[in-house]
Amino acid sequence: MDPDAERVRRLLDEIERSVAEFEAIELDAEHRRLIAAVEALPENQDGTDKSWLWQRYTAYRAHFAAAEPEGPWTRSRATPQP
Repeated sequence: MDPDAERVRRLLDEIERSVAEFEAIELDAEHRRLIAAVEALPENQDGTDKSWLWQRYTAYRAHFAAAEPEGPWTRSRATPQP
């Protein structure tokens, strides 16, 4: 087998084992009802044009790639006051 393919297969096996250790998520009836309502929306149906999602995805990625941390844990970009 190709060494790269073998490495990917090993990584996928490792991921599969680690996911099996996750605790099950239990949703209450209200959460299941809300999920069903969102899935039933017209824009979430098969065959609906979702090409706009890639445009938004690209814009979000660009926005967050350019973001810089700000807050008391970072150096201020403002000129220090004497």
